[in-house]
Amino acid sequence: MKFIDPQLLYTFVKLAYAGQFTKAANQVGLSQSAVSQQIQKLEALLGVALIDRAKKNVNLTPQGQTFLAKAENLLLQHEGLISEFNQTNVAGRIRFGSPEDFATVYLPNILARFTNLYPQVRLEVNCELTLKLLEAYEQGDYDLIVFKQEPSHQLERAIPLWEEPLVWIQGKGYNLEQALEAGNVRLVLAPQPCVYRSRAIEALERHNIGWEQVYTSQSIAGNIAAVRGGLGVTVLPITSVPPELLHSSHAQERLPALEATQIKLLATPQPSQAILAFQDFIQDSLAAIEAGH
Repeated sequence: MKFIDPQLLYTFVKLAYAGQFTKAANQVGLSQSAVSQQIQKLEALLGVALIDRAKKNVNLTPQGQTFLAKAENLLLQHEGLISEFNQTNVAGRIRFGSPEDFATVYLPNILARFTNLYPQVRLEVNCELTLKLLEAYEQGDYDLIVFKQEPSHQLERAIPLWEEPLVWIQGKGYNLEQALEAGNVRLVLAPQPCVYRSRAIEALERHNIGWEQVYTSQSIAGNIAAVRGGLGVTVLPITSVPPELLHSSHAQERLPALEATQIKLLATPQPSQAILAFQDFIQDSLAAIEAGH
């Protein structure tokens, strides 16, 4: 009977999402050659090619794509089995911060599952704008944060989590064509500092499109309500857009393309066992979600 070493699965999953052997090696704490050897060992065990070596970056073969989802499920089962019998050893307090939209869409199920597996870990969760999360983290107010990466603010220790398209949306009551002809697009955005606000304004100004802000709210729900009311257009990650607005909006076709948002994870430099457990749990859970898309 043949068995697959979970370390091989872990290395393969990290490589699949890192897209480069160097990045994956840094994430799993191995040399680049060791990562390559582990992938070769896994391919030999399975009898199929998982990586398309004819291309410069790491690209999965069709068999590799199929195996990725199964590997992630096996790793989650493995982690759950260990946690079930070892959870008494993990305890403590975690001060965790996340942007509102990411927390609303992805975190409820993750947080519920984690607290069930680790009942002695006390999670303190706060939702805030990215730049405020980073400021509070630097001041020592958080142990772990999820944040939106700006190209101008690269953090070496930040771990890539997620990439999601940003879209323009408008309500039925707003005449975007007329606004474009007049050279004055009305914006519904969060106040500074906000990554989506910056992306929206930069895209418009890069294409010499005039704009004015007509509604401001830190709440995504408040901005969506204003768009529904026809006050203007806004920018949101695609998973945060109500279906009726996404399907009826023409703003995405008429306004400049937006760069996808990069979601990253950042932990305190000396994390506790509880923080490390939560960090790994978030990474593995999101990887499983992405594989299922």
